[in-house]
Amino acid sequence: MTPFLIFLGVPPAYAVANEANNILATSVSGSTTHYLKNTLDYKMGFMIVIGGAIGTIIGIYTFTYFKDIGKIDTVISLAYMYILAIIGTLMLVESLGEIDKARKNTIIKRKLHVHYWIHGLPFRMRFPKSKLYESACTPIIIGLFVGFIAAIMGIGGAFILVPAMIYIIGMPVKLIPGTSLFVTVFISAVVTILHSFNYGTIDLFLVVPLILGSIVGVQVGQKIGQFLDSNELKSLFAMLLITVAIAIAYDSYQVFDNVAGIEIENSRHVLVEGNLAKNNTGGILVFITPGLPIKSSYDAIIRRNFVLDNNTPNFGIPGSLVSQIPAGSGIIVMSGDEVIIEDNVITGNNNAGIIITSQDFVTEIATDTGSDPNPDKVQIRDNVMFANGASPEGEMKLLMLTQFSTAGPDILAYQGAADAERGSCISRRSAYRTHGVEEWSDCDSPTIRANDAIAGREPDDSTRGLTTKMLPEPAAPRVITVDASGAELVYQGICAGCHAYNVRLIGPPTLAIQAQYGDDAGSIAAYIASPHKKRPDFPTMPPQDHLSEPMRQLVAEYMLALTN
Repeated sequence: MTPFLIFLGVPPAYAVANEANNILATSVSGSTTHYLKNTLDYKMGFMIVIGGAIGTIIGIYTFTYFKDIGKIDTVISLAYMYILAIIGTLMLVESLGEIDKARKNTIIKRKLHVHYWIHGLPFRMRFPKSKLYESACTPIIIGLFVGFIAAIMGIGGAFILVPAMIYIIGMPVKLIPGTSLFVTVFISAVVTILHSFNYGTIDLFLVVPLILGSIVGVQVGQKIGQFLDSNELKSLFAMLLITVAIAIAYDSYQVFDNVAGIEIENSRHVLVEGNLAKNNTGGILVFITPGLPIKSSYDAIIRRNFVLDNNTPNFGIPGSLVSQIPAGSGIIVMSGDEVIIEDNVITGNNNAGIIITSQDFVTEIATDTGSDPNPDKVQIRDNVMFANGASPEGEMKLLMLTQFSTAGPDILAYQGAADAERGSCISRRSAYRTHGVEEWSDCDSPTIRANDAIAGREPDDSTRGLTTKMLPEPAAPRVITVDASGAELVYQGICAGCHAYNVRLIGPPTLAIQAQYGDDAGSIAAYIASPHKKRPDFPTMPPQDHLSEPMRQLVAEYMLALTN
């Protein structure tokens, strides 16, 4: 139910708490029925509950941590996305296989019980009801895992507990539903109480309809289930889980499998929030590309993002700016000013978690005298960083070897970024592996936490009240006239994005075009209208025949007359 509530627009934290309450109510009803039928193993259930109680407490602490740093909604959504997709896929494969075997009348002999490492644990004891003799650690460990995910995801854990009872514990099938409900009563009760007291996220106007609807739904489902084949029903349920997982994935902001995941290029007043940047060469980049009409990049806030495993080998066009990005880089700030990096989860990036550097970081590019190559006033505040720098490459590897280390850092200030006069600061520096931030000051105000915001204790320089950096209304459109001023606007708005003055981007630099064409503006104007591939190392330019012939001529003349 929790993923459906999320999909319908209920905040994930509230969906978790209220669904736990709903599960508690329905489980009490179901376990009572099994008690009367004597289809419940109390001893096994209590062992699972012991582990479940421990797991629930750990889960609540984990929930609290991610809630405090503003990440709990993302964590819940990602957890459901992956778990539903995995379980749904496994269920679908199994059920379709069973359907196929039934149609072919295939009989496969299976072992009654498969032994795993968990069955070799000590403290063996008897469970007379289930007629089992095995380690008490087995149900406790299973309960611990179920309790943990129940606290985080607001589920009873039956979709994990039931298969574990069948395939790992080896309980008789007739005892599993009742014992599962018995366990769920206790775990859901703990989850409900802790969520209610800690966060006040129980909403009676939401939970009462959920309970009433669930009671009716259980009765209707039992009646319908009598007329459906179990494997066909399992297949439908599996497809439903996969559909919900896809819907959650579609609704989340994910950037993956690129060279540069999220690019803030020559931009001002930017908010990057709530994204998942994974499996890119570089996760999030704030930088200045030399040679573009806009000469600065400043006032960017990067907060509450997941930056994970950005280790994809660089497949950018050789010689281009992006081709210089080293694989394994989480966040890179190259020459950007007034950048705030706070409350992000940055992990698994093999080169480094955060790199603050000048334009010298990217080799083989020309400079731009109109741009300041060094980053100023960067703030790194209260990020969660671990398992970064496992396998540095290139310059990072050489730099770390000078520090007698084979691992890259969580945070690197490099080539013009380490100087104290640049005005950068860092909080909780002892929590990270760093290089080059020794002269940075400590950030004055701590990152605001959720509880502080509720109590009205927000520091003056906090970004928490900032929800968007969009303009309050669209900028007024500029009229492009067929004259020199119009030609400049067309070049800056259309041409410069691919043809920087002296830096290779997607197309050749304007400086190279000047060297090739000299004073022949007419040939450039003709090429703009009907381009064709001239060099194998550059892609074919899309035609710009929407520009009038006089405008194409003026733009060509402007390009040939341009100086840095």
